[in-house]
Amino acid sequence: MAPVAAGTDDRQVQVRFTTRLPAHLTVPSTPFAVPVRLTRYGLSEVINTLLGRDAPQPFDFIVDGRLLRSSLRKCLLTSALSTERVIPIEYTLADWVSAVSAALPSAIVSGSYDSHVRLFSVPPASAAATTAGPSASTDATAAAGAGGADGGAGSGSASCIQVAAAHSDAVTHIAALPAANAFVSSSKDRTLRLWQLSGDSSEPSTGPSSLRAAVVAVMRGHAAAVQCAAVHARTNKLASGGWDSAIKLWSLPKLGAKAGARGGEEGRAGGDGEGGTGEEAEGEEGAGEGAEGRGQARKRVRTAAGSVEAEGVELSPDLSLEGHSQCVAALAWPSSNSPLFSVSWDHSLRSWDVEAAASVSVRTSAHPLLAVAAGGGGMASLAAVGGAHPTILLWDMRSATSVLSPSVQLLGHTDWISSLSWSPSNPLHLLSSSYDGSLKIWDLRSSVPLHTVKAHSDKVLCADWWKGGDAVVSGGADNHLRIFTHQSSFPAA
Repeated sequence: MAPVAAGTDDRQVQVRFTTRLPAHLTVPSTPFAVPVRLTRYGLSEVINTLLGRDAPQPFDFIVDGRLLRSSLRKCLLTSALSTERVIPIEYTLADWVSAVSAALPSAIVSGSYDSHVRLFSVPPASAAATTAGPSASTDATAAAGAGGADGGAGSGSASCIQVAAAHSDAVTHIAALPAANAFVSSSKDRTLRLWQLSGDSSEPSTGPSSLRAAVVAVMRGHAAAVQCAAVHARTNKLASGGWDSAIKLWSLPKLGAKAGARGGEEGRAGGDGEGGTGEEAEGEEGAGEGAEGRGQARKRVRTAAGSVEAEGVELSPDLSLEGHSQCVAALAWPSSNSPLFSVSWDHSLRSWDVEAAASVSVRTSAHPLLAVAAGGGGMASLAAVGGAHPTILLWDMRSATSVLSPSVQLLGHTDWISSLSWSPSNPLHLLSSSYDGSLKIWDLRSSVPLHTVKAHSDKVLCADWWKGGDAVVSGGADNHLRIFTHQSSFPAA
């Protein structure tokens, strides 16, 4: 085995490009020799040349599970990859909208593969809008409601009011703390960040454009990319899972209903709409003054781009839950007195007694699991899971048996399940998103979906309920954030 040597930028390495993009953006799988000095820009030129594109298209590249953010040589050194074998490199279109939360009362929050977090003002509840994911300005269009011909439809806009360079790698999840007007972002850079919004769109003196998010705390403790997070509002605890196969538990600092003292300037409001390269956001210091608990030390935090600075509290995990053997892909922690649920690429669904730091129940699927939602049907023990298969499985975790026969199987999608969420207003309604580009709303009393909408032209990566269940928000690999209303579509439960 011969790892690439430092300082040998003239060397070449055999690579094989792979992608999940449509056929017109797919290059041959034949290995190519490329210089190790190439960066993302140089590799994008190679892909564009192979595609014969007149208009160059920037791509992102994933090597050994990591986004390429330096030269190929440095990436190979970091991952200790040998140049004597063909290196697989996955390429994607930049700026996938990989995370979204619509649970905050004042804004929709999204996270993207470009490492940025974005705040969007909310359009009227009767409108359905689509916004460009990486753009700081929006291009709203009319869209069909989630209920198809029966759903609400209209035109509207969701304006991007802040773009924050949140992490040094892709944002993977957004978890909201509505009571504190705060949220947590997780990232492939192995960190999580707690943000709090200042300003209140419900006050006449401050419109939505006055809202700003500032970093309150930074959480470090994972040994690999962080994939998911879940907040337990009653105890002010956070759970996170990642590619190190571990679940970390954190004690969050106490936050008021609004942000605290004003801080320095972190950027400029808005943006120029040029694919996320415009003006950075202006934030205010969050309330980190009353931070308590172990592992909390105030320090300056700077993102990789160096464009956003915020003073925050650094947190260490309280404890680690071990049991999964592969990436912890999703977590669910209902606000009721219920266990923590986790799913993993190791095919398992686990419920955890957090107080005892022990796994209390395990279910196993035939496929890797990527999504989980708990607390459906008014039952804290009912969990819906999905993953690398079109079927959604529902398990009642009260049974101590590990015989894996799900209570219900929901069939309708044609590709992997990417996210699941129970309605905040109807415990029988489940929202699912899929790599097949669609969103579906299910009622537990039926095996057929209530509504289906072709939400994106590519994979749907994330989705959330909005307006108490009257609308849904989704993000996808087509770089768009979309909002769909269905006010007249839901039958009374």
